[in-house]
Amino acid sequence: MKIYIGDNTFGTFDLKAKYILAGAGVELVDYLQKAEGVIAGTELYNADVLSSAIKLKVISRMGVGYDNVDLDYCDENG
Repeated sequence: MKIYIGDNTFGTFDLKAKYILAGAGVELVDYLQKAEGVIAGTELYNADVLSSAIKLKVISRMGVGYDNVDLDYCDENG
């Protein structure tokens, strides 16, 4: 699976999670447009952002709540 990790998810100094994912066979991608999954931090995932992510299947939120994810858009678009 191709995974995009949001810029604010683990911070710029904590690379351990990225190494673990890569070691598990996960392909980390640099652009949301290529991703099948997202590990989201505090960045905004509104309709404009999500509409460009045509391969996206899952959003995993690091932290509490989904206030930064447009759930209505997700429901409407699968």
